[in-house]
Amino acid sequence: EPKLLLLDEPTSHLDIALQIQILNLVQQLNAELGLTVLMIIHDLNLAGEYCDELIMMSNGKIKDKGSPEKVLTYSNIEDVYGTVVFTQPNPLSGRPAIFLVSKRILNSINNTK
Repeated sequence: EPKLLLLDEPTSHLDIALQIQILNLVQQLNAELGLTVLMIIHDLNLAGEYCDELIMMSNGKIKDKGSPEKVLTYSNIEDVYGTVVFTQPNPLSGRPAIFLVSKRILNSINNTK
């Protein structure tokens, strides 16, 4: 019986329904079999919703680690990805949700100041 499940981008290039199905199955395996799951995932919203602990990497080094609420912050995302985002809890789950901020929106905000 395995104790560890390693997954490298298990939801990459899949539609939303399959992403949810796979990650629900991974959660079920974790809960029912006690498997520890180590998953590489670049979709921050999926990571925030499905993972209990995160390690955010930048240039091969650990930028931050801990709960999704601790790691998925505006400042961490801006530092690692060099982009502006808006973060707030998902109104249904309470887990962190990341919203992209387009150049059009940034320009609109800057023009109103």
